[in-house]
Amino acid sequence: MHAVLLSAVLGAGCHDGHDEEEGRKRAGPLPLRGCIEAWNRPPNFADGRPGYLVRRLGPRPAVPLFAHVSRDRRRRCVVFLDTPSTVDDRRFVLTHGRFSTDCAGDCGQQVPRGARTLQFLSDGSLPG
Repeated sequence: MHAVLLSAVLGAGCHDGHDEEEGRKRAGPLPLRGCIEAWNRPPNFADGRPGYLVRRLGPRPAVPLFAHVSRDRRRRCVVFLDTPSTVDDRRFVLTHGRFSTDCAGDCGQQVPRGARTLQFLSDGSLPG
């Protein structure tokens, strides 16, 4: 009986990472609410910042602008500005508390895995 209990205790401490990965899959994607809140912070809308750039895009396209909000492998927030023209596409990454342009122009049309698609509001912010 003690041998069975001991093997169960020792076996529980050993894993190959597979259980951890399965746990993450079951838990779903990383929460994106923090990314949306970071995007909507007033400093992101200061002159020259990404939120300001989105707000000032002109002429306003006939098709609404969409954001694909996700996290990259390093768990940083990524906001992909999807426009009718690939020329205006932008990918912004939150690094050290600030969004900066990671890619401009043809950033690829693939929506990142686990991304949440939102429509930018007229002021360039994202709905919570």
